[in-house]
Amino acid sequence: MQTNFTPEQLADPGLARANEILRACVHCGFCTATCPTYQVLGDELDSPRGRIYLIKEMLETGRPADARTVKHIDRCLSCLACMTTCPSGVHYMHLVDHARVHVERTYKRPLMDRMLRAVLARVFDRPGALDAVRHVVISHGHIDHFGGVADWHRRGATIYVHPFDSRVLTRFDERLIESSVFMRDFLLHAGCGEEATAQLVQMYVGGKKDFQSVPIGGQLCDGQTFHGLRVYHVPGHCPGQVMLQVDNILLTADHLLSRITPNQSPEQITPWTGLDHYLLSMQRTATLIDSQKIDLALGGHEDPMWNPAERVAQTMAFHQGRLQRVRELCQNDLTMSEVCQRLFGPISGYGQLMALGETAAHVEYLARRGELELANVEDLLRTRNPAMRYRTAAAAAVPVV
Repeated sequence: MQTNFTPEQLADPGLARANEILRACVHCGFCTATCPTYQVLGDELDSPRGRIYLIKEMLETGRPADARTVKHIDRCLSCLACMTTCPSGVHYMHLVDHARVHVERTYKRPLMDRMLRAVLARVFDRPGALDAVRHVVISHGHIDHFGGVADWHRRGATIYVHPFDSRVLTRFDERLIESSVFMRDFLLHAGCGEEATAQLVQMYVGGKKDFQSVPIGGQLCDGQTFHGLRVYHVPGHCPGQVMLQVDNILLTADHLLSRITPNQSPEQITPWTGLDHYLLSMQRTATLIDSQKIDLALGGHEDPMWNPAERVAQTMAFHQGRLQRVRELCQNDLTMSEVCQRLFGPISGYGQLMALGETAAHVEYLARRGELELANVEDLLRTRNPAMRYRTAAAAAVPVV
């Protein structure tokens, strides 16, 4: 990205660092695929790319922050999911931190905002306030849900996670290398080709390299009661995905969300993911909601769910509909990449990885049940092209659910 800071501005170390970060951005938009505020609000200015444009204009001109810019910067959750998908290694976290300093220095917030922030400051900014947090629960091993846990560990908090995701935190580098190898094999089998596969694997690794492993102090196991919270293991979206129950409220994290269906990936990449595990966990969740009289579910993103039983039914129906669509598409011989293109249309960036994973989870589900079969077995034996083509199995007259 081209910038236009003056030499006098660049004499400021903070602006010089911001300039370096801005110039690294190629405005590809890959970050929009994983930004939760953009996914929910759909406003370009609520994406990392949009905020970068706002911050660039504000810092270059040296103008005071205005209400419009402040609104979009304030909406950033600092989850840093965008940094995991950025192929250019843009250090967004440092840029938005610098912008926030500029906002606090140049913008006078409305009275109610100032009062609220004053109260929060008294609670959280007094010495040792955050050090009082002694236990941190990780709902699952995706980086937008544990990316900041190292800071809590440094403050002395004990970190808890399900055993299936413990290695993601404690041996992160090793797990990232392993998963990138599995990802490469999967993309080649899906029919992406060598060049596209290399680009997608690079994107997959991306900013994840910035995370440092941390030790965990305890494990969350199914059926355990943890400080008054009942733990439920619900694999599918992630191997170690857990939900927590307190009274008649269910904290579903990314297992159940109010508007979108949590992204699925095939067990070929990671054990204990895939649609088989997810739908079984959904059935268990439906039973739990009924037996425990759950009337409110809170997901890791989006809105509260005041009718969680209905949302579970909608989610399961969605996947049954997608399975039927895959059955129809596979009347012709298709690779998973071709099925993905027909399901999602043109898609690029990290969204392409997510769409391929979602597609493969459904293809895998049907193939395991004998509804789909490999259409190019002989080609696979004769050639070095590992792309696999699937078609409806001749014996699969009745769909198996």
